Formats: sequence, C-alpha cells, structure tokens
Amino acid sequence: MEYQANITEYILDNLPGDAERVYPRTTKNFYYIITPNWQLWFSYRTLIAFRKTGNIDTRVNNFFISRNAWSVTTGKHLYWIDSDHTKRLDFEVFEALALEHLGDDFGNPKRDTNPFRSAGMVSALFSVMHSKEDQSEAEKKKANNQRIRFYQASYPGVLIPQDWDDLTAAEQSRRLDMVDKTALA
Repeated sequence: MEYQANITEYILDNLPGDAERVYPRTTKNFYYIITPNWQLWFSYRTLIAFRKTGNIDTRVNNFFISRNAWSVTTGKHLYWIDSDHTKRLDFEVFEALALEHLGDDFGNPKRDTNPFRSAGMVSALFSVMHSKEDQSEAEKKKANNQRIRFYQASYPGVLIPQDWDDLTAAEQSRRLDMVDKTALA
C-alpha cells in the first residue's frame, strides 16, 4: 500500500473486519473503535487519541491524546476523552507516536521513495504561478533561480551546471521542467 500522509485514513483502511464503532455520546461525529490491542478515538474521521488495552505495562505511558488542531467540536471531543490539557501532545508528535505504536497492528505505511517529489511539486507550482507572457528575461531568470533553490534547500548536493547563468531563461525553464517531470514521476 502506498504511503498516506494522514495516519487516520491509513488506520481506518486497515482495521480488522470485525472492528465496531462505539458512540459514547449522541453525536455521530465522535466515536471510538476497540481492536485487540488498542482503543482508538476519532473526531469525524480523524484519530485524536489512542490507548493500549489488554496486557499492558503500567510503568510506561499507554495513553496518547492530541492537542486540538482542528475545531471547537473536536476540542469538545478531546475534553470528553480527557479534560486534562497537560496530557495533550502537539499533533506532529501525536502523529509520529501513532505511527510508531500502531504500526505493529496496522502495518507501517510505506514512505515515498522519491526524495525529490516535494521539491518538484513546489517547483512546478511556482513555475505555473510565475509564468507570464509579459515577463522580462531577468524576471524569468529570477523565477528559475528560485525554482533551483527549492531543490537545493531540500537536497544541498544538487549540482547546477557551470554555464547556468549564461543560458537563456527559456532553456533554463526547459531544463527545470524536465527535472520537475522526473521528480514527479
């Protein structure tokens, strides 16, 4: 299965077939699912907390709850799970812990193997946003140099041809478009 940036979708796609949603309140937007090893709380379709169940080591933390990064309603859902705000984790930390702890039960999503994909997406988008017919040669070259910086910022080992500044803006754009196409393939 391809990597999905959203851990919630990945978990929901890989739940056991007999997993059942339990709605502790009257709302259908807040529920939990119990698997053999975990209790997973969701707000809408977003994982917001999880707890190890069954045979657990009480000396380690087995409960993880995210800080509210979404809406007032999700904030209420988090409060219903645990009102102690000091236990809440930044979402990035929470998501990393979810991948780490839940990976054994749900499988770890495969990370993208193309290291240039992100820089390629930003470069291609930047090209679209800054391509105007009435741009001067200097403006086009400035935009092309920015596109190169996206790759260099992501991967400092990217080499630029020695004659880069001598190329026309059109040739620079053509070459960068080829790099973007390869990065996005």
